[in-house]
Amino acid sequence: MLKSSLFILLFFLFSPFSFISDGIHFYEGNWNDLLKKAKSENKIIFIDTYTSWCGPCKKMSKETFTNDTIGEFFNKNFISYKIDIEKGEGPMIKELFGITVVPTLVFLDPDKKVILKTIGYQSVKNLLALGKKSLLANKTIVDFKNEFDKVKFSHADSLLENAFLNLYQGMETKESTAKYFETQSDTSLHSEKNIKANFYLEED
Repeated sequence: MLKSSLFILLFFLFSPFSFISDGIHFYEGNWNDLLKKAKSENKIIFIDTYTSWCGPCKKMSKETFTNDTIGEFFNKNFISYKIDIEKGEGPMIKELFGITVVPTLVFLDPDKKVILKTIGYQSVKNLLALGKKSLLANKTIVDFKNEFDKVKFSHADSLLENAFLNLYQGMETKESTAKYFETQSDTSLHSEKNIKANFYLEED
C-alpha cells in the first residue's frame, strides 16, 4: 500500500497540468465509438445521464460543466459523454447501468467497469472531488512503477506521500497536508509540484 500511494503521488505531481479551459468537452459520437476511443487512449469515461425535463441536469450543465477548472481537469483525464436516457441509445445506457434517477453520473474504466456512480446535482467542488476519487481508485502499481524507480524520496516527500495516502483511503488530509507544507520555503510553495499538491489535497 505504501509503494502504491507513492506511485499515485508521483503520477499527480510530475504530470503536466495547467488551468486554462472553457468547460468540459463532451464526446459526440455513438456509444461503441466512445468505448473504442477510451480503450485506445486508455482513459476513464465520465458519463452524465439526463432528460430534457430534468431541472438539476440543466443547472449542472449551465453552472458546473462550464467551469474552467472542471473543464481543464476533466478534459485532461477523462473522455466525457452526455446522454439523454429517453432518446437514441439512452434507454440502453439506462438499463446497462441501472439508472433510475437523473442526473446520474458514472465513471467507467476503459473496460467498462464502473469505478464510481453517484446521483443528483453536483457543484464544482463536489464534481472535482468525484473526479479525483475516480482517478485514484483506477490507478494501479503498474501505472507508476517506472517513475517510482527513478526518484529518491526526502523526508518532505514522505510527508506528502502520507497526505496522498490519506486521500486515497478517504481520510481527512488537512493535518498531513499542513505538516508537509511546513517543510517548504516561501519560494518553493509556488513551485509547480506544490501548486499541484495543493490542488489535489485541498479539503472538499
